[in-house]
Amino acid sequence: MRALAACLLTSLLVFPACATRDNYVVNRVADFSDILRVHLMFGPGIAVKAEATRLLHLGGAYTHNTFAWGWHNRAVGAWRESIRSWGLLVGHHEEEIGPPLDYYSGDYGWTFGEGGMGFQPATGEFDLDLLTFRAQLMLLIGIDLEVRVGEVLDFVAGIFQFDPAADDRDYENMRSVDEPEAADASAG
Repeated sequence: MRALAACLLTSLLVFPACATRDNYVVNRVADFSDILRVHLMFGPGIAVKAEATRLLHLGGAYTHNTFAWGWHNRAVGAWRESIRSWGLLVGHHEEEIGPPLDYYSGDYGWTFGEGGMGFQPATGEFDLDLLTFRAQLMLLIGIDLEVRVGEVLDFVAGIFQFDPAADDRDYENMRSVDEPEAADASAG
């Protein structure tokens, strides 16, 4: 944790112009908050599952209209969720999320059947979310923990004003070069 704090402080000292520009600090804090997601679940359900990236799964999870509370999509809140997830090396994860959320992780995983075979990434996710490690453990009360390595890469890239996740506020203004005012040029 000290190394991360030192890295953040160094980046603010090395790039002082960046620190005051259009939402730079807000975007870095938001990117950092995307790295870890955790929530507690209460209600009918059972889960013992681990995912090593979105591609490899082991175990299963089934919950129905459980109450969930925790860190999600850059906020703390409560919602209802139903999860159907399975895995034995290959796996699949489906979720139904209730208000106020419309999306948590999305449906992702391997599909087999009439629609074809192959891997289906979650709708709305970017490719770096494939690097997510997830663990679920539940028997009427449970926990769901995600470590999103892709968001670590997005955070580090953001220090240098790149945004691979396309989730920064005012990204185009941050990347633009300040041009001198036309009035200043004509005064000389």
